[in-house]
Amino acid sequence: SSDLVPTVTALILGVFQIVGAVDNYSSFKRVQNLTNVNTLVVRAAGYLADERDDTAGYVASGKLPALSAAVQKDQNATDAVDKQIANQAQAIQNGSGYRAQTVLDLANGVLASIGDLKYIRQAATGTKSPALSVITNYDRLIQAFITFSNDVAAGTGNATLQSDVSVLNSLLRMEDDASLQRAYLYQALESTPEALTPVALTDLNQ
Repeated sequence: SSDLVPTVTALILGVFQIVGAVDNYSSFKRVQNLTNVNTLVVRAAGYLADERDDTAGYVASGKLPALSAAVQKDQNATDAVDKQIANQAQAIQNGSGYRAQTVLDLANGVLASIGDLKYIRQAATGTKSPALSVITNYDRLIQAFITFSNDVAAGTGNATLQSDVSVLNSLLRMEDDASLQRAYLYQALESTPEALTPVALTDLNQ
């Protein structure tokens, strides 16, 4: 009987240690999944920005064949990363313990935007949609990616991840602002005559 008490105590402590280890592993796995997807999302936002800018210039030029190669190259780069996002997002969508808003931003923001991309491309290259509309449509997608990146660390309890993502997201927004300036100027230079419309000038100033 006296030997039984330490044995039972050891078993109980062992169970607590195992449960704690499982919880730590699950938490680590969630952080790892979020970090992996966020890395791809940030990369995709940059590719989308390049695609937006080149597509806006292509449309403003009257769709000169000489500019189409750059657009196609951008689309290929974007598609490659988007496929990786769709694959890795399943671990978050099908997993447990993730913050509801993060999952929502992933599903209704990032993944929905990836689905919308083909229609935005069709409107840009297959219709008479103006270059400024192209910029606006692409930027809506990019903002969804930025929103997910900003929200990805919330609720993980990982201070390092939260800090790193906060800095990364600030840089991402700065990069997008610079890219937007490039898009407005590029479409103006490819227009005939070369000029910024009053609307484009207002958007550029903003």
